[in-house]
Amino acid sequence: MLAARSERALRRLQRRIDFAAAERDGFVVRSTGVDLDTGTVGVELITARSDHLEYFQARYGGDVTTTVIATEPTSPARAHIFSYRVAPDGASLLVAYESGGGVRFDRRELAEYDDRVEIAIVVQRPIGASTLESRRSERAVALSRPLGTRAVVDATTHERLVPNC
Repeated sequence: MLAARSERALRRLQRRIDFAAAERDGFVVRSTGVDLDTGTVGVELITARSDHLEYFQARYGGDVTTTVIATEPTSPARAHIFSYRVAPDGASLLVAYESGGGVRFDRRELAEYDDRVEIAIVVQRPIGASTLESRRSERAVALSRPLGTRAVVDATTHERLVPNC
């Protein structure tokens, strides 16, 4: 099938897509791409709006297609925990976990038992493409009583964590 527009024209159309304007109107554009087989510019986006195709075609013409990859920009996930240390107050742990790439802290999950403490760090990860940098972050997790001889366990992997962040 021959494209109605040349590759050059499709690339110009692709560059015209205004990510910031779309975001102000409720669309998070994650990527755009030229499809030479169909002669279109595809837009991958995150939105809860159902009029995404109409919105983009009204602004950029009928050679634009849209694909909604999610309705929210992030989703919760448990982060990889590196290690921990007992905080100076003795009543909490300082837990080191992996962040970066647009990841934001959401919450801590804690379950305490006589022989162990199970911990998870929940983060909000961006949907779609993101940068791959890894960063170490740390959060305090309050305990109901001092750690003592109890083991500290990653609630996701069920592996015992190593002290000393």
